[in-house]
Amino acid sequence: MNHVSRAIVWGLVILLLPAALALAAEPEPWWMRETAMTREGELRMDDKPWWPRAQALAVGESFTVRSEFPGGGLMLIRREQRQMAPDKSMIVWILDDDGDMDPSSPEPDTDSDCYIADYDGDGSVNRMLDTIDEDGDNDPDIMEFRYFVDSRLRVGLTAIDYDDDNHMKTAIDYQRLQGDDNYFLIDSYGNSQYYHQIYNPNSGEWVPASECPFTFIDTDDDGCSEIVLRFSAVPREFDWTAEPDWANRWPIHLGPWLDMMNEMGLLNIRYSFDVDGLARPQQPHHYEMGFNLIGYVPYDFEGMERHSPLRRPPQTHKALPLERVRAVADRYPADATGFSFREFSDGTINLGYSKVDPEYDQRWEGIFWTWHRLPMQNSGGPNQYWNIRREHSSKPTDRRSVYYSPVDRRLHLKDAEQGWMRVGAIQDKTPIGEWRMFDTDGDGYFDRWEWFEAGGTEPYRVAEVADAANRDFGDDYDAMFAFYNKVAVPEATRLNERLIERLRGLEVLDAEIPANLLAADEPKISPGERRYLLDIQRELLYRQFRREAQRRANANMDNLDTRGLRGTPGLMANSSRAFKVTMALSRLDWLYGRGDFEAMLPLIEETWALARQLDPAMSETYPLQ
Repeated sequence: MNHVSRAIVWGLVILLLPAALALAAEPEPWWMRETAMTREGELRMDDKPWWPRAQALAVGESFTVRSEFPGGGLMLIRREQRQMAPDKSMIVWILDDDGDMDPSSPEPDTDSDCYIADYDGDGSVNRMLDTIDEDGDNDPDIMEFRYFVDSRLRVGLTAIDYDDDNHMKTAIDYQRLQGDDNYFLIDSYGNSQYYHQIYNPNSGEWVPASECPFTFIDTDDDGCSEIVLRFSAVPREFDWTAEPDWANRWPIHLGPWLDMMNEMGLLNIRYSFDVDGLARPQQPHHYEMGFNLIGYVPYDFEGMERHSPLRRPPQTHKALPLERVRAVADRYPADATGFSFREFSDGTINLGYSKVDPEYDQRWEGIFWTWHRLPMQNSGGPNQYWNIRREHSSKPTDRRSVYYSPVDRRLHLKDAEQGWMRVGAIQDKTPIGEWRMFDTDGDGYFDRWEWFEAGGTEPYRVAEVADAANRDFGDDYDAMFAFYNKVAVPEATRLNERLIERLRGLEVLDAEIPANLLAADEPKISPGERRYLLDIQRELLYRQFRREAQRRANANMDNLDTRGLRGTPGLMANSSRAFKVTMALSRLDWLYGRGDFEAMLPLIEETWALARQLDPAMSETYPLQ
């Protein structure tokens, strides 16, 4: 570069520098300066010039003032009755951030106005609800709740409206509406997200914490969510034995800043799926399968920093956006994995908020783990206990992996060492039994199944199948769900119906099938749920058939002495016939344990025909001589 060129460049720099400096020094907007906090996060009302007027307001009264900062907009101050404490009132300070409030008839809106509440009228701030319209369409895209303790910021809760359905969170007294039933009123439908942050008073920054983020994903654009993920951000050094559900411990989050909060990490992911794709407006929370992943990685992900110039400082949040959460969950390095598969509802608890059919409702958060038997941190609750299959793997892995077993025609967690399912409470509280699964040879697949009656201490039936033709799907969810819905469930249903029909056709077999299992024919029951109820019917019928046939065989097989048998050809034939029944039952058990129901059908007829010929009159006991 010659001297002339350098002179031109420096001339341009000198010419443009004042404009650049002026741009850099442009003051913050008036609404941001009005609500500016100290570094420690303190924000108060009693240092405002209008505070004495606010204190004098009666419930229902209000006044407006214009901010004294440059470009100052309109602010509305009013006294309201509190909804959470109806015997008390609060002072609410409302800032018209977008300048659309009518001075002659001042009414706030919910697209870009900020509401700040003083619950006790003592000048300290308790809550802030900031609504932000990021796309300029005059409806909110972000709701940010800020929780203050002693007028100092502690927690932020942010909801994002990804599908622009104008539905995020329901508020009461400018905080989120609480209560188990009320959580169903949040936007857990379609594409949406919310997340928590804790304010660090030392750095003046937000820190990811608790549910960060909770994400609902609509994969088929029907307005219902088919996938839901919950990330739990907790301190690396938290004591999970003392606080196993740290992510939900609001008293800790609202408390003073703790040193261990300087190192936050992703400890747990709950990852749930609508397997059959039957989520619909009448039954929106239709999840069947879920992973519970326990591990630890620092909360430091690409794309997690979310800055908004329309947000009050701190303006940058740290939470993975909707489009990034599945990629992180799919390769999360889990130290242990819990796998849950909902087969039917649990009649002992109300998981939903419907007043029409409460026992059939499902959780808005998806499917998650249990605190029983094999507890895992941050599992959540309330938990379904009955008719939900639990499988656990203690093998570290960074990939979710599922396989299909032809033995029970179900999807299972690869490398799960054990699993169980409490069976019963079908529209009531009556237990039926428990089914357990084990991988005894450590090859990653279940090879032993055990069936227990309710209250039984030993299994009444055991099946061991080490050579099953299992089908691996890995984490190809599209393929596994298509196979499960189009092949596995229809085939299991067909075979169940054939076997049930054959067993019910056996005369004198008095099937004791609970009436509530006939719910399999109700229209609301999904194909997978109907199949499960048929599984139970089939199991109860086979158990009764087998016991009755074996009872007849036992009564005619070994209760005669040698001389009595020699002189009684009819008794000798009965004894031989009885042993043939026992041998046939052994063969039937082997086929049944492998799920080969087709091969059982003719053998059932043959076995029962032999059992029928066993004459109870010939089964009296002859003493040995």
